Amino acid sequence: MKRKKSNKYPVCALQAAVREVKKGKCQSKVSRSIGIPKSTLHDHSRGKLEGVIKKPGIDPSLNEAEKQGLINYMKYMASHGLPITLSLMKIFARAIVKRSGRPTRINLVHGPSKKWCCKFFARKPQLKKRRPDRADSGRMILSAEAVADYF
Repeated sequence: MKRKKSNKYPVCALQAAVREVKKGKCQSKVSRSIGIPKSTLHDHSRGKLEGVIKKPGIDPSLNEAEKQGLINYMKYMASHGLPITLSLMKIFARAIVKRSGRPTRINLVHGPSKKWCCKFFARKPQLKKRRPDRADSGRMILSAEAVADYF
């Protein structure tokens, strides 16, 4: 089975070509001069693919703002001595997806899969997947006043 050819032209060139065709120039000449397939130019100029200029593939489960919010929360909790476990990360990701109300591939009952979480960590080099220390949470319970009172 042959692989589908990828676009060899920039999006701005396609938009310029569509404008030229809409002004009344010949589609064949414009497609040859810019290097865009005639059928692609025809479809875009006729409005069949109105606004369909996007990256190939499926839409991500979390948008960039939601991903950054999850990362910031994970960093905040880790800096306060309570790092997020994988199961908590799944719960937070599921809550974010539920709150957004968008259709998604994430299971709204069980949350994202372990594979999704591992790939999330792989895409975000600023995050490290480590086992939290047991003593950290106990140390965070104490306040500066309690230590000062003891001594």
